[in-house]
Amino acid sequence: RMLGHIPEDLIGRSCLDCVHTEDCQAIAENLRRMGEFDNATLKKLAANNYSEQLEYRCIDAWGTPHVLETRASVIDSFDSEKPDILLMCRDITTRRKAQQELQRTYNEEQKLRNSLEQEIARRAEFFRALVHELKTPLTPIIASTETIKDMAPSNAIKQLANNAFQGAIRLDSRVNELLDISRGELGMLKLKRTPFY
Repeated sequence: RMLGHIPEDLIGRSCLDCVHTEDCQAIAENLRRMGEFDNATLKKLAANNYSEQLEYRCIDAWGTPHVLETRASVIDSFDSEKPDILLMCRDITTRRKAQQELQRTYNEEQKLRNSLEQEIARRAEFFRALVHELKTPLTPIIASTETIKDMAPSNAIKQLANNAFQGAIRLDSRVNELLDISRGELGMLKLKRTPFY
């Protein structure tokens, strides 16, 4: 009924008629093995609450495959000396699809994460190179403007040199901030924590 079959139509047919052809051999092997258990073995299995789980595909009345989970348990029979094998089936197709979708999403997230990590590494390398390129010409500019400022013959030249010097100092400060960002992204920036009140 779970797969749309009419029970009366299945009388006299093998249960393997509903099993997906690719899974038939494994299921038939399990059924054959359990069918060969003798009475003593079945009683021992029933006493130990033995059960095993199988997962396979079945075809419904409209030809659509479903993933079934079947638990086979050996239980004591109330009306005979021989224990019975109880099969409990449930359709886990939706759960399997959800797991596959979750796995697909996880794989996609991993690819995005790897791509993002590579992009961060490239950006950190770019910052490092940029800072180096900016620092190299700034050092002589700062030294030269400071010297001109100190040696300027007039206040006007001294003021111009001071403006250039202050601008170079501010630019150097911004470059140092870029350097800190680069060090932070590369894991080289160490913070020294101190309490304050």
